[in-house]
Amino acid sequence: MFRLQSLSWVTGYLLIITMPAAGTDCTDIFNHYRSSVVYIQVEKTDKITGAVTTVNGTGFIVSQAGLVLTNQHVIAQEPNMSSLRVTGGIGSREAPRVKLNFLAQSPQNDLAILQLADTSKNYSSVLIGNPWTTKIGDELCSMGLPFETEYQATQGPLGGKGGGHGLWFTQMPSNPGESGAPVFTASDGKVVALKLGDYDMAQSLSYVIPINMASSLLRDYAGIEVPPAESTGTSATPSGYLNTAVQCTPSGHPFARGYCAVLQCPRGQWSRGSASLLPGGTVAVRQGLETDSVSDGVCGWVQIELLDAGNGTIAYGYGPKRCIGPKSPGRARIDDFPPDHVQVPAPIANQVKGVRVTSVCAGDVFAPFGIGFGGDSSTGTLNVLIGSPHK
Repeated sequence: MFRLQSLSWVTGYLLIITMPAAGTDCTDIFNHYRSSVVYIQVEKTDKITGAVTTVNGTGFIVSQAGLVLTNQHVIAQEPNMSSLRVTGGIGSREAPRVKLNFLAQSPQNDLAILQLADTSKNYSSVLIGNPWTTKIGDELCSMGLPFETEYQATQGPLGGKGGGHGLWFTQMPSNPGESGAPVFTASDGKVVALKLGDYDMAQSLSYVIPINMASSLLRDYAGIEVPPAESTGTSATPSGYLNTAVQCTPSGHPFARGYCAVLQCPRGQWSRGSASLLPGGTVAVRQGLETDSVSDGVCGWVQIELLDAGNGTIAYGYGPKRCIGPKSPGRARIDDFPPDHVQVPAPIANQVKGVRVTSVCAGDVFAPFGIGFGGDSSTGTLNVLIGSPHK
């Protein structure tokens, strides 16, 4: 059973958010939030031998933009490692893997936040609750991916809040691979903690990290405000979108046709692009292609960068690769595609003061991973990743 949680308008669309009804058991929570749990696999390469070791853990999605919270020790870089590759599968260790990009960490609290590389989708995220109102004896529910299992659900009461370093402890079992798994309250289906693990000498004693220890990561990246200690509310609150509209600067090139970026391709065709950030955190990207050849079409895509007040890149993205065929006899073929849209978290949108656009000619080379990922030439996809593009 589910009850209506809220109705809200976001960029012209009505969102209906549901959550498990109060008093429900863990089964409803497991069924509702399985697609919010992420299997995390980390491949570490030894800088001397080149040997690759694999470890795994669990995380959970905290934002529709694909932000994932987990334990820092799951993705920690070791001194003897030359590289680290992190991928995730949603809802199962057998799910298709998507690259996970590292955003930030809180080593003192053993927490890290990542982002799924394909941001063109709206992901199913958990609801963050109020850890301060969770009481000893309250039933907790969790789901993770330990050992070689495809998926496991567990539950048990909160045993206490005095585990040292601010940790809680519970009789709910925990196994290797479940580090970073979400811990829900059975009463309302909201996340109040993350699994940490057992001590080898302990009997039926598992430690969890209360979600308030992730307050700064959730606020700065996902725009989620965990309730403060004095709050009696049951839910975290989203940060408001305060951004104004920011447009890229139109190009003065004679063949720009009103776009902000224009590039002549090797055989004389043209690739054009523009982008803007709209109030409410939506990024809109326009793309145009032109060919004056009866034998050659053209392919291209658009790269964007969202800039802060110091002209530094705080997020970057790529529109889908698109192509048009040769023109018919007569005038040049000029195709202007409908805009693509993607939502960025409020903390990112609220910092944006400028938009930089680059047009790319693709030729016959497919766009690299993350550019037009899962692209559909009829509807388009658009990725926007937090941080600066790798050089």
